[in-house]
Amino acid sequence: MAVSTQRGTLPALLSMMVGGFAIGTTEYASVGVLPQIADDFGVNLARAGLVVSGYALGVSFGSPILAALTGNLSRKTLMLAVMALFVLANAAAALSASYTFLIVARIVSALPHGIFFGVGAAIAASFVAEDQRLGWPMAYWFVAAIGLVSLLAMAATLPRRIDIAPTSLPNKGWPNGAGSA
Repeated sequence: MAVSTQRGTLPALLSMMVGGFAIGTTEYASVGVLPQIADDFGVNLARAGLVVSGYALGVSFGSPILAALTGNLSRKTLMLAVMALFVLANAAAALSASYTFLIVARIVSALPHGIFFGVGAAIAASFVAEDQRLGWPMAYWFVAAIGLVSLLAMAATLPRRIDIAPTSLPNKGWPNGAGSA
């Protein structure tokens, strides 16, 4: 069965896909650079980790509040506004001159997360006639297929031997010396 969509919706879907990728990326981007954040701001690694926790709190508590406050906006205006907030907050995080400013920027950058994915999913679904929408299992089959492609690609491309020794995080204030090499 071919699924028909409203004419001209593919560019809109692609633009939201790129936005979703950006939001998904920022959610995890800090994890890989926590030691550098700790060094640059002179805090221990556990405290640097608050940039990750702060983001999670912003999503968990801020997104529902922001959603309640923006319910009267048109969907397009809302999507543009949350993406603009996301861009500005991440730029602010990149320009942070203090640890406190970085934490605040990370929390603010998290606010659009829930709205973007919730409203974006509703918009994407509205592009397809209700009688032609695929059932919920198809979403999981699609994710499984993407995962399978990734699995096969990694099996074919990763070298048999990778000369990167497993490492621990440097001891940057972890209790009981945890994280020391």
